[in-house]
Amino acid sequence: MSEEEPNRPRDADERFERVRVGHVLRTEPHPDAAGRSGADADPDAAEVLAWCTCLLWRSRLPWPAHEHRRAFDEHLTRVRRAVRVLPADLVDGRFAYLPCVDEGAALAVAATWIDLGSARSRLFLDGTGVVIAFADVQFPTEIALWALRNDHADPSAAYLLHALEYAARQRPPQ
Repeated sequence: MSEEEPNRPRDADERFERVRVGHVLRTEPHPDAAGRSGADADPDAAEVLAWCTCLLWRSRLPWPAHEHRRAFDEHLTRVRRAVRVLPADLVDGRFAYLPCVDEGAALAVAATWIDLGSARSRLFLDGTGVVIAFADVQFPTEIALWALRNDHADPSAAYLLHALEYAARQRPPQ
């Protein structure tokens, strides 16, 4: 719900490539997989935890790394959408994509929270989702909690809340 002109596709692609450097899939051995047979024979079958270096996507499911790739690719799709929606001055900051149940729900979230942002914490409507640029993790957390309580957010928004909680622990407020 911003007044900014939408980004041209080429500009958005160039900005996505710049932002993409901060979104790398990382893994570590899953703590519940220790001692299971089969993982020693085939290292590609070892169960791992996976996360993005942005800290806003994580998976604790005990899957091999290649199984986490599909969910990580979905995260990158949301990052690409966010880059197309955000104004240039907010792309290099922190942002999250809040999936909503439909366009009406996304509009309700945007209408409720649009005036509660600041220069560095704002939200933008994107079809059936809302892109939230933020300086402090509290802003997107409050929006996601409100949206879930009011049945506006897609149930997968619970994963965003867990990731925001984790990011808050990893990056204390400045």
